[in-house]
Amino acid sequence: MEQEELLDSLKKEFEKTKKRLGFSATYEEIENYFFIEDMVLSQKAVSRRFSRQMANWIIEGINSWISQLYSWVYPAPTDAIHLHESKSIKKEEREEIIKIIDYLMYFTRKNKKIAFCMGKEQDRMEGEFIDEVLDFYRGKFLKFIKKYLSKFENFWKEEINEKSDV
Repeated sequence: MEQEELLDSLKKEFEKTKKRLGFSATYEEIENYFFIEDMVLSQKAVSRRFSRQMANWIIEGINSWISQLYSWVYPAPTDAIHLHESKSIKKEEREEIIKIIDYLMYFTRKNKKIAFCMGKEQDRMEGEFIDEVLDFYRGKFLKFIKKYLSKFENFWKEEINEKSDV
């Protein structure tokens, strides 16, 4: 399939899935946070079970953040970048990061449970899952992650400034 055909198929399947599952998230919102167009283009397929495919793409995004956040709180001894960044994190910030990890793990496990449900129960749960993840991203995660990405950008900028004569 050509790129445009795949993207058209994705949009059509998204709208059918949205109607069937009853979630309120828009195509643009899901694309903006979870890059579903990139995913479908890399896989070169829109699944017949698109709702599961989309939920798994959402979880892939979430799992990548879990690893990043975990590395800030518990860096590996050989990970020089996260070891440095971790030293700049205060106790309250560690607790905040761990709480966000808990939310992300909740979504990961909820998705696993949904995969084992069937029929209308699965549809209802998937619809709720998609809206719940999006509400979390908009309400908590975006503000949180921007704060820490800025913090570490500034951390490294200060490191550069301290070593400006190198």
